[in-house]
Amino acid sequence: MSKVIAVLTVAGLAAAASAEQVTIYDFDGNVVGGRNLSFTQYPLPGFFASAGDGFEVYQRGVSASIPYSLLDDTLTYPTDAIGIVQSTKLDAWFGMTDTVNDDLPDGIVYAEWEFDISLYEDLAINIDMGAMGDYEGPGSDPDYFDWTVSIDGGGFVPLFTSYIDQDGTHTYLMEDGTTRDVDDPLYMNGVLIDNIFSTQTAAVAGTGSVLTLRFDGRTNGGSEAYAFDNIEITGIPAPGTLALFGLGGMAVLRRRR
Repeated sequence: MSKVIAVLTVAGLAAAASAEQVTIYDFDGNVVGGRNLSFTQYPLPGFFASAGDGFEVYQRGVSASIPYSLLDDTLTYPTDAIGIVQSTKLDAWFGMTDTVNDDLPDGIVYAEWEFDISLYEDLAINIDMGAMGDYEGPGSDPDYFDWTVSIDGGGFVPLFTSYIDQDGTHTYLMEDGTTRDVDDPLYMNGVLIDNIFSTQTAAVAGTGSVLTLRFDGRTNGGSEAYAFDNIEITGIPAPGTLALFGLGGMAVLRRRR
């Protein structure tokens, strides 16, 4: 009688595991595994009286009004000087412009999401971002667009930190193929953010049960726009997760007589 024993260890599976989507917040109501726990924002949608000011979820063809600086309408209005969201983007997204006004003199806005991250480690967050405008840097009237994270109620730590290049100029490509040169572009973690949505990625240190993602921002000008979409969290199943699913610590015993 001979025996052949194959043992699949938890550690071996964890080493071979690759990152997968934990959840995504796409502003279109799609839910992944019940892991999107909550969303809050300040001020609430519809707070600003002027159609040129905004901080909320928008969608072409659905929203009653969208601030002009967020939309690239050069196919219809060739003289349009600023815009991010092109005519072909018909899903929902979050936009922000000119938050300093009579309705909100300090212009400080925020949004906060809570996600269930239990049983995952090696987390990262991907966010599609677009921006266009002549922003103001540090000083008495700064523009900023900062993302931080907290796990299980701990202190918030930087995730994406904005920086305004006050000595720079960027050439933005519009939907109709024309370009616009604008001073003082926006960078995020050292990467230039222009008016074509691009996915920005940052790792999250640590793990736990609930991750809180927070956005804090301020912008003083109707020609300063920032938009984002598709907040995605990725991670690797923790070794304990593999065991729960019957994938770790599993021994296969085959006997041959």
